[in-house]
This record gives sequence, C-alpha cells and structure tokens, in this order.
Amino acid sequence: MALVTYNKYSPLNMKKSASKQLHDATIPVLGQSHGSRVNECIAAVPAKKVYILDDDNAVVNALTMLVQIMGWPVQAYTSSAVFLSSLQLEPPRGCLLLDYQMPDYDGLAVLNELNRRNIKLPAVMITAHSDDPQLIQTTPPGLVKIIAKPVNEDVLLASIQSLMAS
Repeated sequence: MALVTYNKYSPLNMKKSASKQLHDATIPVLGQSHGSRVNECIAAVPAKKVYILDDDNAVVNALTMLVQIMGWPVQAYTSSAVFLSSLQLEPPRGCLLLDYQMPDYDGLAVLNELNRRNIKLPAVMITAHSDDPQLIQTTPPGLVKIIAKPVNEDVLLASIQSLMAS
C-alpha cells in the first residue's frame, strides 16, 4: 500500500478560502517546470485496484490469479472486518468483488457499511445463493451485478473491465 505524503499545496493542508488556496497553489507552479508539479499530483492519486473479498482462500487465490493475469492490481481479503478497517488507510479506487455469505459481515452488510461511510466502490457480488430472497429484494447502493457460482470467467472479466473503465 502506497504512503501518500501531502505537500503544502494539498487541500488537506490548507485552511484559507478556496479561491485563496487556488491562487496560492497556482503562483508557485507558474515559476517552475509544470511537469514536476503534475507528476506530484499524479503520484498522490492511488491507482485503481480490484478489491477481492471472500472468506474462502481457494476462491480468493483463483480470483486473484485471474485478475492479475488480466493486468489489474489486486488487493485481496478473507475477512470483511479487515477489509473495512483497511479503508481507513487509503480510500479505495476501482471495484470490489465480494462473496455474499461470509462469517463476520455478509456481502450486503459490507456494501451497506461502504454506503454509510459514503465510499463509492462499485461491486460485483459472487454467490452460490443467487436465488436468496434477501439478496433479490435488497439492492444496496454500489451493487452493480450478481454472478452465480460457479463463476463464468468471461462474464466476470467483462464486468470488471466495465467497472475499471468507468
């Protein structure tokens, strides 16, 4: 996980009005090479990742290999609690593949918690219980697609591609 350090021009470090912040941040850039300042800004934005959350290690490993073969960075978790606590360190960018039934928090509870925290992370739920009435009747914010196990790799990869491109 990348550690991002914010310079004095970061909005997190400024206490002035928005227009004054913009003015103060722009003036020093005009006197320098624009390239170095742009590179600093790009480096501060975390890359998109595919986050994988499933309590079954074999599923996590298989999904991780599939996603990595396609060239996307992966962050995998086998615990909902660990996944949710990791979001305090770095806001997520990309998409989430998650299981429906897990021991600590189920997939719906994870999506509801992301919504409660105002974290916008589009999700694909992978489940052996796609006919579960609770899952069918409840569509939490962020849930884009439900894919039944066994997973059709083409459908999964197309879903990831669509979410990572947006």
